[in-house]
Amino acid sequence: MRLDDMTCELNTGTEFDTSSTSLVDDTESTYYMKIPKDCADYNLDGGVFWIHVHSMRKAIQVYCERGWTVLMRRTGPELDFNRSWEAYKNGFGNIASDHWLGLEAFHRLTNQGDYSLMIEVRDMLTDSYFWNIHERFLIGSEGDQYLLK
Repeated sequence: MRLDDMTCELNTGTEFDTSSTSLVDDTESTYYMKIPKDCADYNLDGGVFWIHVHSMRKAIQVYCERGWTVLMRRTGPELDFNRSWEAYKNGFGNIASDHWLGLEAFHRLTNQGDYSLMIEVRDMLTDSYFWNIHERFLIGSEGDQYLLK
């Protein structure tokens, strides 16, 4: 079985809450924007959005799909996932297509609330589709080598 199409997504499973948004200083311009802390507030079909991960003290771009934050997407061999530890820590790829969001972002994001992890895998040869949801999911710090908890 060849697993070329894989997506990992993260969701809080909560309804929109205006207290989960933050004012973010956009130093490139002269205005402030209200940005949600995760994709639960962008309950749309899919697209690239900004979220504000509180402990990162900045907004980051993520791909949101029906309220889930896409942590990783791999749809083919075009993006090389044979990377260094530093690349996996910081993330790589194009957030709108194949990408790895980054272990540090995973850690910071999952430690700001209660999250579930959905893993979706599609076998490109048979078009078989598998998925599983893990409740109460978080990633440890770099000191813990980003251990899955």
